[in-house]
Amino acid sequence: MKIFQMLAEKNIEKKILYAIVGLAAVLLFAFLLNGFDFGRFDVSFYTERNVKVDEKVRMVVISDVHLREFGKDNIRLLEKIKALNPDIIAVPGDLTIYGNKNHEPALKLLRNLKEIAPVYYSYGNHEYAEILFEKGSTLESELGSTGVQIVVNSFKEAEIKGTKFVIGGFCVGPENFGEKHREFLTKFCAQDGFKLLLTHHVECFEKVMEGFTVDLAVTGHAHGGQVRLPGIGGVFSPDQGFFPKLTEGMQELCGSTVVISRGLGNSNPFPRYNNNPEIIVVDIVNY
Repeated sequence: MKIFQMLAEKNIEKKILYAIVGLAAVLLFAFLLNGFDFGRFDVSFYTERNVKVDEKVRMVVISDVHLREFGKDNIRLLEKIKALNPDIIAVPGDLTIYGNKNHEPALKLLRNLKEIAPVYYSYGNHEYAEILFEKGSTLESELGSTGVQIVVNSFKEAEIKGTKFVIGGFCVGPENFGEKHREFLTKFCAQDGFKLLLTHHVECFEKVMEGFTVDLAVTGHAHGGQVRLPGIGGVFSPDQGFFPKLTEGMQELCGSTVVISRGLGNSNPFPRYNNNPEIIVVDIVNY
């Protein structure tokens, strides 16, 4: 009888052990699975204080969409942006993916964003590469047909809630930064008013933007470091390499306030992990 009792007790112990191991495996799997966004996106809020503005101006920033859609025709993304009630929408590039000829998701998104607030858009490296290198590309004319304000090595003036904004943009990485970009930035930085710069490559602020000071710049390209590790941050960025410094948030760089978007999409087969897509909201207020 004692032998049977001992066997029964061992059986129960085994079952308890298997149950604990099984539960731990399920919890670990759920934890790891939670690192993928499954269509979720974050909304990150920042405040920029500047004496040049009289009344609060709210700007929404979206970057690096890469043809991704959140709901049919991006309905979830658009509803969230509309609910945020922006005065201006800034798009610092990479709505498309180089080599993908179906631009309609990006074009439709721009047209729909324009119904919410004025949209200012500067190319990312994917648009720039297609327009520059693809013979017969229609992307430039298609983007122009959306009616959004495109700023590429150029700037436009706008009055927003009583404040004069000068909104400019350029798109090249540090390795392609040349004289025409210096000429543009020299002219842009000499303007009166609140200077807002859209430039896709945040790396420019480490390498070529010294001496070119703006009130606020919005950037992307780093995709938040693709994979983010707790306490460490991003793991890899195309132009910064492993463990990049500039992957998200608001920072002071070269005398300018720079907002770095983690972006909304992806342009390579390696998935984003622990790195939700992101909409940024910047409230520009007086001191």
